[in-house]
Amino acid sequence: MKLRCVVIALALLAAFASDSWGQSQRKAPPREETKTTQQPAASDQRGTEQSPAIVKIIPTPKTAEETESDRKEREDKNKSDWWLVKLTGALALIGFLQLIVFGWQGVQLKRTVSVTQAAIELSNKEFIAAHRPQIRVKHVWFTDQTAWRLNGPLEVNLDLVNIGNASARVTWINYQSILIPAGKSLPQRPPYDEVWQSDIRISRFQTNADLASGITLARTVCDGILDDQQVHDILWGQQQLYLIGSIEYWDLAGLRQTAFCRRLTFESYPPATGDLGRFKIVEDPDYEYED
Repeated sequence: MKLRCVVIALALLAAFASDSWGQSQRKAPPREETKTTQQPAASDQRGTEQSPAIVKIIPTPKTAEETESDRKEREDKNKSDWWLVKLTGALALIGFLQLIVFGWQGVQLKRTVSVTQAAIELSNKEFIAAHRPQIRVKHVWFTDQTAWRLNGPLEVNLDLVNIGNASARVTWINYQSILIPAGKSLPQRPPYDEVWQSDIRISRFQTNADLASGITLARTVCDGILDDQQVHDILWGQQQLYLIGSIEYWDLAGLRQTAFCRRLTFESYPPATGDLGRFKIVEDPDYEYED
């Protein structure tokens, strides 16, 4: 029994000793690390190829000649910079003067172009004025000299002639027959100038005809029918029958107009047998003109 106790005690003592030796072995590495970290501090390598020493070089003071040479260099540089400033200013002034000259030339060029355009327009107007169409109503007569006396329509033929130097395009013909008591004058304003008034009756038809210089164009216009009393008054000189109208045509300058006014006259009233009457020009610039 005692022997067993002794054996157990020895075993416990051996286990304790083994554990203490293991812990001592585990604590050994920190001591080696401490040695390793302290080793570089022990070795100082300054001044070697691996860690050369820093040497501060103090420049030697300049001599009087070197100081004077530096001063002259600075003066020369300042003079060069000043001349550069002057040249730059001179170039800027020259550029400004050139800008003024170019602006003045631009204004003069614009004026020249305007004067040239005005001269061209004036020349064109003079050319058109010298080479323009001019429509004139040459003849006016009844298609049937006796039909209107028998309550027939007032059918009248117009001969239009171009007495100008250029072609014209005739677009509209306005016409109207009016009766005015004997001794009365025509209205102050031609009725065809008031075509939009409701109490003015005027006929108007379109004709797109080119009329060359020196060519005559015949057109027939037809107005209303006169009653017996009106026919009687015309033949006995109590009423005056007028045929008025205007011709509208175009040329290079734009729209132009020729107006005409004709009055039916007889040699005597009442007319003698065979006196069919004729339309004569009424000398009135408000009714008879060529634009």
